Amino acid sequence: MKEKDLVSVGQFSTAGEAAIYRSLLESAEIPVMTLGEMVNEIYPVGDSWAGIELKVAPEYAERAQQMLAARFDPEEFRKEASENIDPDDL
Repeated sequence: MKEKDLVSVGQFSTAGEAAIYRSLLESAEIPVMTLGEMVNEIYPVGDSWAGIELKVAPEYAERAQQMLAARFDPEEFRKEASENIDPDDL
């Protein structure tokens, strides 16, 4: 399937955050394409233009969006993720 045929189900500011959401979808057997990881690794600039986007096939879009919305409060997740940064990982 071509990227242009996919539907965006979320955009995230860190690779860790995107990986958790991707894992959640994959555990439900929803194939996921991740865009922007390389740019984010090179230029980790937070919520700006270098976000990481998760995309799925149209037939999975509604289910994926429901799962992501039901599982996590995005603000709570971001707060916890920023509090648990290990300086050695930077």
